[in-house]
Amino acid sequence: MNLVAFETSSETISIAVANGERIVSREYANAGQQSGELALPAMHELLGELGLVVRDLDVVVFGQGPGSFTGVRVACGVAQGLAYGLGKPVIALHSPLALAEAASRQGATHALIANDARMGEIYVAAYEQRADAPTGFQEILSPCLVKPALFDEIVVPSMQGATWCGVGTAFDLTALSAPMLANHRVTVLPLPSLRFAFAADLIRVAQKMLHALGESATIRPHDAQPLYVRNKVALTIEERKLSSASKALLTA
Repeated sequence: MNLVAFETSSETISIAVANGERIVSREYANAGQQSGELALPAMHELLGELGLVVRDLDVVVFGQGPGSFTGVRVACGVAQGLAYGLGKPVIALHSPLALAEAASRQGATHALIANDARMGEIYVAAYEQRADAPTGFQEILSPCLVKPALFDEIVVPSMQGATWCGVGTAFDLTALSAPMLANHRVTVLPLPSLRFAFAADLIRVAQKMLHALGESATIRPHDAQPLYVRNKVALTIEERKLSSASKALLTA
């Protein structure tokens, strides 16, 4: 099965294409403002590397956030436009799942995902690796927005009875100090590959879902939505233009 994934929820954006077990990807650091411009050209380059064309795709995957307000809308808009044009289904995944997948390859069975949300807040989610879960993970704490001062009150109650691997950009913040994390049995893995969600890991999660659930893992393009945990906002004119541009590219 051939999949494409878009992950643009942070300043590091990525696009990946899979042909069976082979996955190729592009990552662009500090490119959040260019995500709409880079996504589709990168996809075509990756398809070419695998000897595929866009109509060979079977499923379109995207990271729905939480994250950059513009970024999560770009990923959703591109995925919707592409899926509509191809007549293919979509898999929408919480972006922190990509980091949980990456952490699991480092041996972590419990992943605490914390990303800088600006404005003195952090996006937090927690996952336990479970072979019987369609994604490979049980969601212990749904993605949410918290102030570091409320970490103990909101996050810690979900973390009882396990040693956690901390991944994400928020662990660079002094508010999440090493002594505080040690008290809660959180070990931070300071690897570059565990700072941002990557599209290749979204594909790995999506492949597990398709294996476990088949078509039930997918949704129709018009049901795809970004995940907002700060504000609920309707799609903008700019997003609709982006979705239309994706469709137009297919017929060019």
